[in-house]
Amino acid sequence: YRINGKFWRAVESEGQLSWTPVEWEDSNRGSGVAVVLEVNSAGDELRATHAGRTVVYTPTELSEADLCE
Repeated sequence: YRINGKFWRAVESEGQLSWTPVEWEDSNRGSGVAVVLEVNSAGDELRATHAGRTVVYTPTELSEADLCE
């Protein structure tokens, strides 16, 4: 995901670009989604919280393989 001009990848995604936790997928069936985003002061960690589940993201560079997905 691109936020504040940086691309971010979930730490637990095992390298998958469009990975989403199961808890988020199940809750997206409603009328809207509220996500809390927090970026640390160093700008090297983003935390996204939704449906009681927090995911940690770190900045990443996209590879050619990512762009083909």
